Amino acid sequence: MIVDAVSDNFKSKPGLLITGINFPSNLVVIVVVVVVVVVVAVVVVVVVVVVVVVVVVVVIVVVVVVVVVVVVNVVVVVVVTIGLLFLCGNNVIISTAIV
Repeated sequence: MIVDAVSDNFKSKPGLLITGINFPSNLVVIVVVVVVVVVVAVVVVVVVVVVVVVVVVVVIVVVVVVVVVVVVNVVVVVVVTIGLLFLCGNNVIISTAIV
């Protein structure tokens, strides 16, 4: 008898029993959907931020490498030019510049 009364009570109030409060099943579905959407949004934001950070780091590394290569090339050209100037005179500098 008691079991029948309890089961009748649950039949008259469909939903999920949480901490003694009978929530409507629609509310539970809405809460689950909202939680899933929020979690997916947070994951997407984190992935986008990580990708942006990686791209920025790669760009900075490429710029630094290009600047270092250009500076090293300029230094080498200047050192070689000054060396040739001291060793061989102006004619070699003119011929090097032409080449």
